[in-house]
Amino acid sequence: MSFVCLRALVMALNVRFSAILSGLSYALDLTEGHPRGHASRSCLIGMRVGRVLGLSADDRSHLFCALLLKDAGCSSNSARVFQLHPYYTYQILERVPVFGELAFDASAHHERLDGRGYFRNLRDAQLSPSSRILCVADQLDALSADRRTAARCPPNASSRSCGASAAPVSGPTRLTRPNES
Repeated sequence: MSFVCLRALVMALNVRFSAILSGLSYALDLTEGHPRGHASRSCLIGMRVGRVLGLSADDRSHLFCALLLKDAGCSSNSARVFQLHPYYTYQILERVPVFGELAFDASAHHERLDGRGYFRNLRDAQLSPSSRILCVADQLDALSADRRTAARCPPNASSRSCGASAAPVSGPTRLTRPNES
């Protein structure tokens, strides 16, 4: 098989993999109570931030998958399940070999730099750049989207709110997986 054929095959598989992830994230939006398109909008926001920050192609690919799968643990609108969905996201993704490396970043999307997030209460130094981008993208979309449970914030107010919880993205691109007890 020639290099050109091999490269075409890899590109076709990547496109199919991306389509599968997009379908899964759309299904999550329908079942978890977020406004339709939440995963896609969060992904667009996060990918723009990743590009502006100069993340490598590999890191942007990792970020893309984590953004689309961040709500994998959400299956109900109940407050208890919603608070635990980052934990369930970690548990689900960790068990699927192709998604295992995404589990930590995808499940950190409700953490906050001051340690008041959930489910691990991680602080800024414990979050990878991808995790920080996921936090900002998720929060910005949630604040600016029309929702049944809360009024929409104007985009400039959303940016100020996100800015208060965000910090410069620096440090290692990936952190080791958390110790589960």
